[in-house]
Amino acid sequence: APHIGDFCSSRPRNPYMSSQPLMGSDNERMGADGMPEMDAAEREKGMASASKMLVGAPIIFTAVGFGLAYGIYSFGDKSAYAARIAEIAAKQAHWTYFSGFVFHRLSGFLNFYPVMYKSGCLRAKSGNLRANPQIYEAVGENAPKNKIVMVESGEVGRMNRGNRSMKWC
Repeated sequence: APHIGDFCSSRPRNPYMSSQPLMGSDNERMGADGMPEMDAAEREKGMASASKMLVGAPIIFTAVGFGLAYGIYSFGDKSAYAARIAEIAAKQAHWTYFSGFVFHRLSGFLNFYPVMYKSGCLRAKSGNLRANPQIYEAVGENAPKNKIVMVESGEVGRMNRGNRSMKWC
């Protein structure tokens, strides 16, 4: 029976793909389980930094967005903008725009929240190891203590990266 690799092997190698080492192999201190060895202080520092980003980034991005909007309003056709705003207010449609803003902020928070915990077990320089949305561990009698991550190289790696990028859509 044909194997999936038989169909994929005729494709030329993508010249834009990285020739970097496999995920996480560029870390300085790796544990026997394949994960970076981090002491409690390094974990706390990573989580504290990510917590600041979780709070600070939305404030900064929102301020920049409102600043751009104010700049466009100030230097644009104010009477046309005022008419549109009045029309929206008359129809009580401002709640629609407000709910869009709340949804945007909630979506941003939910996407960045796991970064806080990821920073507690992976270094910022852990490379592609950080790209794994989950890290698994084998269970059962005589199971190895290694952590299990996605394959990065070859055709299987291409499929994994493609599916991983679609997960975030």
